[in-house]
Amino acid sequence: MNIEQLQLLNWLIRDPHLSRAAIRLGKSQSAVSKQLAKIEEELEIKLFERNGVSGLTPTRAAKQLGETADFLVSRWDEAIHLVKNPEEQLREFKITGPSLFLKNVFLPFWVKNNWVKHYKLRMYQSRVLSLAHLAVEEDMDAVVLFQRTELPDFRQKKIYEEELVWVTHADYSGSLDPIEVLQNPTSLYWVGYRSSSNPLQLAFQLLGVSEPPIHAYVEDVLGMIELIRLDPRFTSILPRHAIHPKEKGVRMISIPGLKKTPIYLLYRNDATRNSLYRSMKDPLYLSNT
Repeated sequence: MNIEQLQLLNWLIRDPHLSRAAIRLGKSQSAVSKQLAKIEEELEIKLFERNGVSGLTPTRAAKQLGETADFLVSRWDEAIHLVKNPEEQLREFKITGPSLFLKNVFLPFWVKNNWVKHYKLRMYQSRVLSLAHLAVEEDMDAVVLFQRTELPDFRQKKIYEEELVWVTHADYSGSLDPIEVLQNPTSLYWVGYRSSSNPLQLAFQLLGVSEPPIHAYVEDVLGMIELIRLDPRFTSILPRHAIHPKEKGVRMISIPGLKKTPIYLLYRNDATRNSLYRSMKDPLYLSNT
């Protein structure tokens, strides 16, 4: 079937009347009737019941095919419009990075700065250790990494300052002095996760105190947050970006004396996206409040 036949099928399902379809196509009613008969002959499917001179009733088969016809015709019309009006065509922007950072930090930035009007965003998730490889192999426009990394054909810049926070149950009733708690950590159950950059271990190292015994290991950050939400005895240290500011059931407490660590954007040298990359210098974007 060609696009004209699909358009005819689409129109007749919406408005099953040969005379009105003929007017839309600029053809005679008999020519449209013959075209419909040819479609049915090619498909070997009866698509319409004839009612009178020009009236039609779509069969079940016609309605099933109509959904696909409508999709194909709309996509075709959209493609033609974009070819004729290239200034309206959205360019694609592909980025990969830690999933929670993309969700809780990058997406709000993307929406706030209205980049949805200029780019079709595609976000790809992967394990942290595989992000650099994915960026190169899948021809990404940009990748977010927790450390400075040299990649061929990519530039890099700091786009975020990470803060580690103490996370407790919302109803935790013990001391809220993080230094006091971290210096005497055995009063709580600590939950961690196995990672090459474990924030719990890092925080205790930076503060120069002994790491507490771990009562539970969870494979991902969301699982850690859920465990803390379920049991007020559990606690941990996590990147602030990992927890949505309106997350219910948990509390985030800043830890005095912990140095913020930079997060980097590696991006391809593409002049057509310079304004996008320049917008990531905005101090509001570097703020994690």
